Amino acid sequence: MQDKAKILHLIESLNMGGAQKIIYQLASTSDSSDHSVCSLYQGGPYEKIMRDDDIDLTLLKAKRRSVIFFPLFIYDLYCIFTRLVRIVKKDQIDILHAHLPDSSLIAIVVGKLTNTTVVLTVHNNFALPSKRKAPLRDALRTLVTNMVFKRANYIITVGNDIRDSLYDALGYRVAIKTVYNGVDYLRYARDLKKLDHLQFRQSLGISDKATIVTTVGRLDKQKGHTYLIDAAQQLIDDYPALIFLLVGEGELKEKLMDQVQSLQLSNNFIFLGNRNDVPDILAMSDLFVLPSIYEGIPLVILEAMAAGLPVVATDIAGTRELVESGVDGLLAKTESPKDIARTMNELLSDMACSKEMSLLAQAKVKKEFSLQKMVTGTEHIYLEVLGSV
Repeated sequence: MQDKAKILHLIESLNMGGAQKIIYQLASTSDSSDHSVCSLYQGGPYEKIMRDDDIDLTLLKAKRRSVIFFPLFIYDLYCIFTRLVRIVKKDQIDILHAHLPDSSLIAIVVGKLTNTTVVLTVHNNFALPSKRKAPLRDALRTLVTNMVFKRANYIITVGNDIRDSLYDALGYRVAIKTVYNGVDYLRYARDLKKLDHLQFRQSLGISDKATIVTTVGRLDKQKGHTYLIDAAQQLIDDYPALIFLLVGEGELKEKLMDQVQSLQLSNNFIFLGNRNDVPDILAMSDLFVLPSIYEGIPLVILEAMAAGLPVVATDIAGTRELVESGVDGLLAKTESPKDIARTMNELLSDMACSKEMSLLAQAKVKKEFSLQKMVTGTEHIYLEVLGSV
């Protein structure tokens, strides 16, 4: 093995997402290992971000035909395995680090073919068996979970709830450790006076008297934007100057825009798309809301807390590990516009309480969820699994 361990991260795409950001943070921050990244199927916004930072990046652009076309499906997998085996051998990779379900399965196979150590990060519970009544789906998930995860050399979970769910799914103890997601605290908690809020608001067509509520995330079902829009309708009469900023792109964008229009809220919502100035957007905001249906450990909540924003999030696994409701933020019932509106109103109507909560949240992020803590924890696992500690 070389002086520095060589890590190859596997991911399905380079779209905007928490897993992609974690890979970027590890690859751009770590000094103890040499990191490279392989995207199996497609690029995305993180392709430019990584290339601009001179991160070693490979796009396989592999085909991904449905299992319905079984011979072609098998051929596509064979092509992926063959190309990855070649990369792992040529670059003398020490650890394959996979981050999402497809890449985890592929990493296990390539790891066996090349005798390479495999580390998996599980970013949420979605691929694990649930306690809901879906026996066929859960039986399949249990089969896949056992087939994939028990063959990994080490599993990282981004939260303790995910770790416990994985233990329950496997039915036995494996090498699993929680390494919480972390954020670059100073990037978000800088001197906000340095940002010209008024000029930035004007660039977005927002009045200096508006109260800005921001949410950041893909515009898909998981993120629960539809419930936030319904909650907004319940608040507008009391807070007519509310402006909601939706940062992100996704398949539901047109549907959500139609919902906003049908509720006559077009003057209160701005769809910003993907942005590379999220710290500035958070800095000029007054409240952050994440109405998700499920999450792992959402980085956007940590970023909002680091920026000193009061936070409302849904009461789900993951957010409960970040937000202590009533202390450093508020948790609302999932898929409940009424309760989301209630918790938002609680913070909007009592700015002194909101400020106190946001200061406690900011201190928590600095102490418990720093980027360096996440990188150091991951690096220690690399050393452990390679027998260097």
